[in-house]
Amino acid sequence: MGFSNLLLQLFSFNKSTWFIIVFALFTSLMALLSDFYHTPFVYIGSGNLYQSPIPSDLFVGLNKITLENKQETIHLELTNSAANPSESVWELKKPREALANPKNINNILLALKNLKVRKNFHLDKINITNFSIDRPAITLTLENANKKSLQIKIGLVNSIDNTAYIFVSSQNSILQIDIPTFPLETLTTGQLIDARIIPITVSNIEQLQIYNQKRDKKNLLLSLTQNPNNQEWINNADPTTPKVIPSKVIAPLIDNTLAYQGTLILDRPSEDLKKIMEKYLNSHQYIIDITTIDKKLSSYSISTLISERLSEVKDLDKSAIVSSSTITAPILVNADLYKNIAILENTSR
Repeated sequence: MGFSNLLLQLFSFNKSTWFIIVFALFTSLMALLSDFYHTPFVYIGSGNLYQSPIPSDLFVGLNKITLENKQETIHLELTNSAANPSESVWELKKPREALANPKNINNILLALKNLKVRKNFHLDKINITNFSIDRPAITLTLENANKKSLQIKIGLVNSIDNTAYIFVSSQNSILQIDIPTFPLETLTTGQLIDARIIPITVSNIEQLQIYNQKRDKKNLLLSLTQNPNNQEWINNADPTTPKVIPSKVIAPLIDNTLAYQGTLILDRPSEDLKKIMEKYLNSHQYIIDITTIDKKLSSYSISTLISERLSEVKDLDKSAIVSSSTITAPILVNADLYKNIAILENTSR
């Protein structure tokens, strides 16, 4: 009887009541379907969790890196060093030509080698959108000497649980990873340029000579030769009275001079700046000659203090120009570099 009464009550509903019931059922069904299709389906791969998804053999002979974000595309290539042809160095090729910062290149490679996967997600349209793989913060392309290449897209970065979602072209899924300690997703050209005026490490130097204005004996300020076995340097500027200086005293001063940071790479000067450069590139305040431990000689010129001013270049009249055939373009430096050289000279006497 109860079921019959229920049927009679249902058939007794008017059209408006039926419309409300059907509409409510339809809305509930659509909500369920929407939730189903917009919830990423997770599957856990076997054997590859917490391991880098990038094949280790890709790093063997790696010689090209491209980074593309919403602002710029950066091309990096491994080339023979102009200062030391037997040594390979990373260089920026686009958007400008310059030596690359070796520390940050190493940080990039280390971060990629140590990627840790937490979860795998299906590679489908919903997940590609949900995890911003279709509009990545940055896309990295790696290529080695064997022409083997790989693309990595870094999409959504979740600062709450310190994870990011990436797509690696060798994988058939979207990966949730621990955020790398080095922020790959925010890399810029400025971070990748080596702004050191002389990109040579102290440990690679056999002899360092600094001249005042001209390269002759009368103007030789210091002539330091490294004796790594005894952890000392010998200043032979005056051969009659050579001075022995402990490495722990002089090496930091040498490094402060060579690694002094430039303020502007002069690879795209305006016409006004070109005229100033032409004047000062031949006006030397200091000449630095460096012989590396493999007997390669590199020479660097530091100009006299610039007296002109230009609205386009801040503090131009407090700057000098460093030039050499071993760097891609002249570099503008603050005249405080003179102080570093003076301290180095005084300590060497």
